[in-house]
Amino acid sequence: MNILIVDDNKENLYILSTVINKNFTVKLFTAETIEDANNVLKSNSIHLIILDIIMPSKSGVEYLKELKSSKDYSDIPVIMITAVEDSNIKFSCYEIGAVDYITKPFNPRELVLKLKNHLQLISMQNELVTYNKYLNELVSLKVKEVLNTRNVTIFALAKLAESRDPDTGKHLIRIMNYCKFIAEELASTSNKYKIDTAFIDTIYHSSILHDIGKVGIPDNILLKPAKLTSSEFEIIKTHTLIGGKTLEEAELMLQFSDFLRMGKEVCYYHHERWDGKGYPFGLKGESIPLSGRIVALADVFDALMSKRIYKPSFAFEQAYDIIVTEEEGRFDPLILEIFKNKASEFYRIYEENKGDDDLSTPIYKKYLEDLL
Repeated sequence: MNILIVDDNKENLYILSTVINKNFTVKLFTAETIEDANNVLKSNSIHLIILDIIMPSKSGVEYLKELKSSKDYSDIPVIMITAVEDSNIKFSCYEIGAVDYITKPFNPRELVLKLKNHLQLISMQNELVTYNKYLNELVSLKVKEVLNTRNVTIFALAKLAESRDPDTGKHLIRIMNYCKFIAEELASTSNKYKIDTAFIDTIYHSSILHDIGKVGIPDNILLKPAKLTSSEFEIIKTHTLIGGKTLEEAELMLQFSDFLRMGKEVCYYHHERWDGKGYPFGLKGESIPLSGRIVALADVFDALMSKRIYKPSFAFEQAYDIIVTEEEGRFDPLILEIFKNKASEFYRIYEENKGDDDLSTPIYKKYLEDLL
């Protein structure tokens, strides 16, 4: 964690540095002028700024405005610290984007507690940034791009959840490819949803998070070989809420993550139905996010084609008939039309990615290589 203290008073810099170093394991940078502060920001990855208001040449409030209007530094949390007790200035700082306001002479205990709260809020982002920087240094001589840690993390999380079911095989790989194919077909055959390459890439990776909430379902229900009772099925249905809530909380911490936003959507909504008879919210039609509608068909098709502890695998023709005929009203009509017209592509994806789940197989090696 790197913290920058900007204050033109050497004594204040010393006191603040002493208190922070005594209570936190961080790297401190100090600046007595705005110019010095800019030089530090250009040369280092700063995660938190403590900024004095009374500064020579330019006030801390003016500098705060510059930081918050900068595309490079606007996301850095800024704590204002000043001897000026003026509520108008305080409110102005908050309105501009400061995360906190401390009045001098400050209480060291108050400072420590406030810093602790702010450092906890940004710790996850800091860890991701640090790890990405480490990976960049590690592979810079061997590859053209840094390993996409985001996608590896998604895949690992999804694999962890899936590991509780011994019969899923390469379910995750198939889901990714079904969803990518559906999104590409929607983009090329309809202008309704304005799907771009970013959406296609995000759903390709985020779709595999749809069942992570199953880690919260007891084994005696999740792995029950017989038909579930109505009360057991109600418990199974909560996996959508468990997964969605987990990713929603993670999304709030990061605030800028498209893959977590879409991951949350597919967790919450992949069991909703176009006709409003799904769960957990009973949403209907286009009130269901598009990502949830895409994963819904992909997940049902793969479940029908695959052996599960509670059912045998179905032949492709039988799976096709169930989706097209028996599941009337379940799927987005545009997505269902793609399935009808391109059914052979769904079957091809299944056939190319069936079999035992082994991370050493070519399909997984290709997936991991594609992240480079």
